[in-house]
Amino acid sequence: MSAEYTNLETLFRGRTFVIPDYQRGYSWGEGQIEDLKKDIEIIQKRKDNNTYSTGAIVAVEGDKESGKDNNTHFTGAIVAVEGNDGYEVVDGQQRLTTLLILIQSICQSEPEKYADITKQYIQTGGIGNEKLKFIPNSEVKVFFKEYIINNHEAAKEKTEYLSHEKIVAAKENFDKWIKEKDKDKDKILDIVTKQLKFIFFNPSDSAAGMMFEVINNRGKPLSELEKIKNYLLYLSINQNKASLRVTINETWTKILKNLNKAYVRSLDDENNFLRYCYLVFFDDSTKKSQHVYRELKNLFSATEELVDEKIEKLQKFLCFLEEASMQYAYFHNSDYFKAQSSSQKGLLTILKYLRCHPVNASIMPLYLAIMCKSPSDNNEKLKLLELLEVLNFRVYVLPKVTARADSSQPILFKWGHDYFHGKEKFKWHGENTELQFKEALSTFIKRHCDTITFIKHLTIDEDESENYYNWKGLKYFLGRYEEKLQNDDKNTWDVEQVRKLRTECQSGDYISTEHIWAVGNNNEHYPTDYIQKRRLGNFVIISLRANIHLGDDDIATKVKSLKEGQSTAKLKQVYELEKFCANSEQKSYRKRKTHAYHKDLSSRINDERETKLIQFALETWKIDADQDIFDKVDSFHGNKDGKNYFIKTTEA
Repeated sequence: MSAEYTNLETLFRGRTFVIPDYQRGYSWGEGQIEDLKKDIEIIQKRKDNNTYSTGAIVAVEGDKESGKDNNTHFTGAIVAVEGNDGYEVVDGQQRLTTLLILIQSICQSEPEKYADITKQYIQTGGIGNEKLKFIPNSEVKVFFKEYIINNHEAAKEKTEYLSHEKIVAAKENFDKWIKEKDKDKDKILDIVTKQLKFIFFNPSDSAAGMMFEVINNRGKPLSELEKIKNYLLYLSINQNKASLRVTINETWTKILKNLNKAYVRSLDDENNFLRYCYLVFFDDSTKKSQHVYRELKNLFSATEELVDEKIEKLQKFLCFLEEASMQYAYFHNSDYFKAQSSSQKGLLTILKYLRCHPVNASIMPLYLAIMCKSPSDNNEKLKLLELLEVLNFRVYVLPKVTARADSSQPILFKWGHDYFHGKEKFKWHGENTELQFKEALSTFIKRHCDTITFIKHLTIDEDESENYYNWKGLKYFLGRYEEKLQNDDKNTWDVEQVRKLRTECQSGDYISTEHIWAVGNNNEHYPTDYIQKRRLGNFVIISLRANIHLGDDDIATKVKSLKEGQSTAKLKQVYELEKFCANSEQKSYRKRKTHAYHKDLSSRINDERETKLIQFALETWKIDADQDIFDKVDSFHGNKDGKNYFIKTTEA
C-alpha cells in the first residue's frame, strides 16, 4: 500500500472522503474532545512551527470515472463526487469527523472571513449545486448536513441516534471553546489544518480486505453488535448479495434508533442486548452467547458460499433483531411505548413494573421471546408478563433468595429459546401454551421461593446481618405499596417515579428512602446496626425535599417531621405512620421515655408495618401454589392459643 505523512490541507486537496455504512456512527465523547483541545493548546504555546503527529487515516480510493467504488471488500456507498477522487475511510473517521466539526465551528463564527476554508474542507459549489467534501455514513449523513453544515439549531430536537447526541455535544463544546479563544482562532485553524500530521495509508483492494479484522479490533473498542454489522456488510458485498446488503443497512438503521430509545449507551449495554437475542434465536448456550460475533462468523463463514438456506436464516435473524430492539425499547422507555401503543393499558402497566425492577438480566430472553413470538392477542402476552414479573421479583429482586444474581439462568434461557421456537412443552396450542408456560414458571417460583421463603426474606432474625436499607428493590417494593394505598383512595401514583435519577427531577419529585427510627438516634444504647433500625418496617419512601431537613430525632418527632415535611409527593405511607406510632405507644408497657422505650416502640411499629407489608406482598406477587399460612409478625409472643404467629425476633 502507499503511505504519506501529511496534514489536512494536503489531504483534502482534490479529494473527497466518505464514511461507509459498515463504520460505526460518531462516538467521540467529552474525554476525547478535551484531549484534542489540550493537544492544540500545547502546540499553540510552542515557539516553533514543528508538526505534531496525531495518528493514521486509512482510506481506499474509489473509481473517479464511474463514481463507484471498485473495491469489493467494502460497501462503496456514495464514494466519488464528480471531478474528485473519492476515498472510502476504513480507519480514522472519528478523528476526521471531529476535526471537521471544529473547523466548522471556526468558520461559522465569521462565515464571510472563512468562506474559502468552508469550500476547502466542508462543501464546495453554490446554492443548488453543493458538493460535500466529507460524507458521513447513512446513520449520520442527514443530521450532519442539517446541524453541522447548514447550522440549523432546530435539528438538535430531531436526534435519533446516540451518534447524533455526540455530534451535538462536540459542536457545542467547540463553539464555546472558540468563543473563549476568539483571538486565537486563526492560530487554532492553522494548527488543525497544517501542523497536525497524519500517516495516510491508501491500501489496495486485497490489502483492505486483509485489514478488515485488524481495523475491527483496534482503536476505540467496537461492540459485538457493531462488529456483526460490519462483518455482514462485508460478507454481502464479498458474495455480491446486493439486496441482502440493503436489508442489513435498513435493518440496522431501525435497530440503532430503537436502542437509542432504550437508552443503550455503552458497549456493555449493546453487548447484553445482542446476547439476549442470540440466546432466543440461535442457541440457549450461556457460553456461546458470550461470543456472539465469533459464533455468527462460524455460522456465516466468508470462505463458504451463502446458499439460499443460510440467506433465509440470516434474513429471519435480521427481522428478529429489529423486532427485539423495538420490544427492548418498549421495556426501557415508557414514553416510547405510550407513543406506539397508547391503547394497551394492561401492557403499559406490567412493563412499568418490570422496568422498575433493579435487575432483569435473567428474564430478558424470556421477555423478548414472549413479545416477539406470542400471538397478537395482547391478553395472553399480559398474562405471561405478569407471571414473569412475579418470578423476577420473588427470585431475583427479593433479598437473600438466591446466592447469586444469575442463579438458574440457564433454565430460563432455555425456556425463552424453546418458547420462541415452539419446542417441547411450549409447542403452539392456543390457550394451552399459556397454561403450560404458567405451570412451568409457577413451579420455578415455588422451587426457589415458596411461601415460607417469601415471608422469611421480608423479615430478619437477630443472627442475620441483613439491612433493608441496602436492598436494591426497596424503593420499588415501597413504591408498589404506595400505589395500593393511593388506589384504595382513588388517588394516582406513578410507581415509575421511584426509578428516576436524582439528576432527572426536582428535590420535591425525587423519591428517597428514609429510616423511621434514625440510625443516629440513641446510638449509645442502640448502634446504627441495631436490628430494629435494619428491619423492613423501619423504612419509608419520601421526597428528597422532605428528607434533607430530617435529623436524628426520636421516633415520635421523626414521624411528625416526615408528615409535615411532605411537599410535592403526598405519600400515604408517610401519613399512616402516625397511626402505627399511636397504636404502638398505646400497646407499649413502657411509659417513661427511656432508651428501652424507643426499643419497644420501634419493635411494635416494625411488627405492625411488616405485617401489613407482608400481607400486601403475598397478595401482589402471589402464585397458585402459595399457602395461606401467614398471620402476623410478632416480636413479643410465642405460638399461643393455636394462632399461627410468624415470629422473627426473641425480644421479651
